[in-house]
Amino acid sequence: MDIRHKIKGDVLYSGGGELLRDCVADAVKKGADLIGAYLSGAYLSGAQGVIALGAPNGWHAHAWVRDGSLSIRVGCQEKRLAEARAYWTGKENRREVMAALDYAEAIAKIRSWKID
Repeated sequence: MDIRHKIKGDVLYSGGGELLRDCVADAVKKGADLIGAYLSGAYLSGAQGVIALGAPNGWHAHAWVRDGSLSIRVGCQEKRLAEARAYWTGKENRREVMAALDYAEAIAKIRSWKID
């Protein structure tokens, strides 16, 4: 399965998996920015289960529900919300990341997601 940019057509991720969710999870783990992507012809804008956090401090970032709790990936780091806060707190050069965590938490609450 290829995940392509909506407009440019560039391949953002190429891989296999029996389930679409596995391919999406793998793509996100490998840093693919799924904003503007088509998956098997399905445009995912507004898809439930993924919060695009932009590129705080230049790192692509997303949040989603994994195993019933909020997971956040910023660059190569994937953490649960509390772990993420502990990891990035006090790092002056990661203030944008902290703001992205606040945004992810707020949106997850609005969507009534579990955010342990």
